[in-house]
Amino acid sequence: MWYLGSTPIVERNYGLVFSAFFFTSLAVVTVGMRIYTRVVLLRNIGVDDVLITIALVGAISYLTACMEQIRFGLGDAVRFEELQSFLIALYVTVLSYSFTQMMVKFSILFQYRRIFQTTLAKRISLGVMLWFIAYGSVCLGTSIFTCWPIRKYWNDEVEGGCIDRSVLHYFLAGFNILNDFILLFLPMPFLKKLHVNPRVKAVLIGVFACGGFACIVAIIRLRSLYVNNSAPIEEQPLYGVDIALWSCLEINIAMICASVPSLKPLFIKIIPALNSSGDGSKPTNLKGYGYGYGRSGGGGSVPLQSFDNNIGVSRNRDVERDGNASSGSETLKDHSKMEIKVHQTFEMRTIETEDDGSEKDLVTTSWAAADHFPGGTGGHGAGGVSMDGSAALKSSTGSGRNFSHGGNGAPSIGGGRMAGAPGNSS
Repeated sequence: MWYLGSTPIVERNYGLVFSAFFFTSLAVVTVGMRIYTRVVLLRNIGVDDVLITIALVGAISYLTACMEQIRFGLGDAVRFEELQSFLIALYVTVLSYSFTQMMVKFSILFQYRRIFQTTLAKRISLGVMLWFIAYGSVCLGTSIFTCWPIRKYWNDEVEGGCIDRSVLHYFLAGFNILNDFILLFLPMPFLKKLHVNPRVKAVLIGVFACGGFACIVAIIRLRSLYVNNSAPIEEQPLYGVDIALWSCLEINIAMICASVPSLKPLFIKIIPALNSSGDGSKPTNLKGYGYGYGRSGGGGSVPLQSFDNNIGVSRNRDVERDGNASSGSETLKDHSKMEIKVHQTFEMRTIETEDDGSEKDLVTTSWAAADHFPGGTGGHGAGGVSMDGSAALKSSTGSGRNFSHGGNGAPSIGGGRMAGAPGNSS
């Protein structure tokens, strides 16, 4: 037989005790890693992180209340003298469960609002938040004031009244499952529209879809609730073990799934090889959660990355040219190996035009100054003279000849000597 301190644990409670401690401990570690990542690595803590921390406190309270129920007879026969203590522990368990699962849902919703910044996403999340506020108020209100006065919950001798607990539990459990499915499918349309490579998109959808486990657990819990309420009242402490087990799994798995999307920066710090994407570009933060998104296609990709204000930036440009096309890449790097990579492709074309003779008069006019050459004869030559003494000769009709230096340095036209030029003709 197991013992929890001085409390003996009957065999029927082995699964509850092991699962409660294991999954609560796993939730503590996961949420702790999330807070470390957000506070120390990213230095960007949000409302969702605060809410998940509060939910963790509720989960620990639930674990403590469950152990108290075991102490007073859960899974075994409840002695009459310990009945009030058992019912008080049960009351705390119900409150802890209702409070924790609502905090987790609000944390996930605020996380969505931080990640998805489109107008449509914000409007939808705002509508869901208003619905959660209404549901949460009813859920917590009816859990606290199931009986009035409250102490009538565990002391039937007190004058007052209570809500039918079976109807209340079915009502809250049904809407709880509905809310789980809302949170599961809410991000999917926006994830599918992200401009990322297929591998990153599949990882993101898989990470957010792990909340489906919480939905499955919630459905199993509803079945356990039905089995317990259908049993005779003296046997309900025996069947109540399953409700306590699945309730514990639901809230802890929900916290774990809600924290997983925030852990990628921590995993990258531990295993740098994870910081790669399918197309060879660096993955970038999805609003501070470590999942890359950007636009790709055509000539290149533009991943988006948030940078701290005081990060040194170096620039490296590498341009390659090939024929009439040129391509360039420009990289901005910081000391933490984050980068913005821009790849551009340019295409250059040559367009040929017909010669309409529009340059004829310009060339002829430019050589009107030939009459002023020193020693010149006033010939009607035309053309353009280069710095090395060679020239292109073009007549008024547009035909051209080339000046070239003769053996003695005198320019010649064709084979004849230019008038007034020194030396002999070649």
